[in-house]
Amino acid sequence: MTTEQLRIFISHAHDDSELVKALVQLLLIGCRLNPEQIFASSQPNTASILPSGDINAALLEELRRQEVAAVLVVTEAYQGSAWCTYEAGALWHSGSQRVLPVLGPGVGVSRLPEVFADRLAVHLDRDPDLDKFGELIATWAQIPLTPSRWNPPKHDFLMAISTPSSAGSKSHKKASPRESPAPKAARPEPLGPLRNQGSYTQDERLQLNRERFKAYLEWFVGKRPGATLDLADQYRPVVTVADSPGVEAIRELEAFARAAFNVVTMHTPDEVITIDPFNPAVQRMRRDGRYS
Repeated sequence: MTTEQLRIFISHAHDDSELVKALVQLLLIGCRLNPEQIFASSQPNTASILPSGDINAALLEELRRQEVAAVLVVTEAYQGSAWCTYEAGALWHSGSQRVLPVLGPGVGVSRLPEVFADRLAVHLDRDPDLDKFGELIATWAQIPLTPSRWNPPKHDFLMAISTPSSAGSKSHKKASPRESPAPKAARPEPLGPLRNQGSYTQDERLQLNRERFKAYLEWFVGKRPGATLDLADQYRPVVTVADSPGVEAIRELEAFARAAFNVVTMHTPDEVITIDPFNPAVQRMRRDGRYS
């Protein structure tokens, strides 16, 4: 089966449309699938083989012949949907081995539909599990899965589902003040020097690095009380922190800034630090006007 032949039916609750939207983007970019190969009823830009977007006899027959793969996005909303329960049962009755349950953020394996309790499942909010997901889709599609193509959209997906709007269904209860806060987004990874382009063009890689740099700055500021971020000039962001961030943090900031070809200025109580991608040295000037 070639990538042009592979088609994927995503069984999901419509309350999880934001989560599925991020998942579709991961498949499109990371696995190089086309929108016409993905069937997700809540996503208007994907193919629609059914008038209602739901499962039917024709699709079940294609599943039996291994012509279509199915991904079940299991969340609280999925469990509460009678139609999703029907789809899970229909997929099980098809006898297809190309049915993969994926667990939404915070959802455990105990939530799997009973008929798929013994089936391999992956957690969408776990980095290693996402690699398994990508490898399985690539195997079904008979395409190579290269880290240079897969890792950037994978990290984007993990960042996207860490936000409340896409981390789960609308039916999720709000956390009470006594409950543990949701885990913060993981630190984004820079894509590295532009010469390591992989399968990206230079412009694509630069844009991805700039998007990742912005996400990193937001993460950097978010973990430091009293810190602020000024993005009035998107190519020259300004960070203000209440305490010196330390050598390792500055080196990390430098790696992101140089990969994004952005000039960044950081104001600390003791000095002003400027990282310029066109200057090999980090400029550090003390408040008294002397260079550090």
